Amino acid sequence: FQIEQDSSPTQIFGLVGTDASGNPIAGKVGDANPDFQMSFSNDIDFHRFTLGFLVDWKYGGDIINLTDFLYDGAANSKDYLEPGGGADRANRLGAGFTDAYVQNGSYLKLREVNLSYNLPESITSGLFGEAIRYARLALTGRNLFRITPYHGLDPEVSNFANQAIVRNIDVAPFPPSRSFFFSIDLGF
Repeated sequence: FQIEQDSSPTQIFGLVGTDASGNPIAGKVGDANPDFQMSFSNDIDFHRFTLGFLVDWKYGGDIINLTDFLYDGAANSKDYLEPGGGADRANRLGAGFTDAYVQNGSYLKLREVNLSYNLPESITSGLFGEAIRYARLALTGRNLFRITPYHGLDPEVSNFANQAIVRNIDVAPFPPSRSFFFSIDLGF
């Protein structure tokens, strides 16, 4: 990252080639800030059922993929021998270009889906008496679906916390898990 006047403070600087003498030339190779980020959520009620969901969409925002860099350096990345894979990225770095390790972090994620059922009042009062006003059964799933061009495990990565400037750096993180929950909600 390099902060300079009239430029984005989240610009990513790297090697963009070499001069005639073979000296490396530094320049902008990306920007950690996305072009836009938005979420869409909705709850749909049908009789006693409620279906809720949350979709996140981020367009743009580059990630420095140091995980690929580490695997390529040891010649054991999953795509090392494929065209455009690890060997080609490592060769490009050797020629003075770091852009192969700065990758598009766009994504579309189905962040959460929730299906709940409100028990009828007759069942609630039969089970709990007048102490409980309502009872709801719910099944929730998180991190269920993702579309991204990013080569790493997850494009929502930041090994150095959520800082304003130094972010979107992938150094072998553990990706968010896909989770399922069953809950019983009681209203007193």
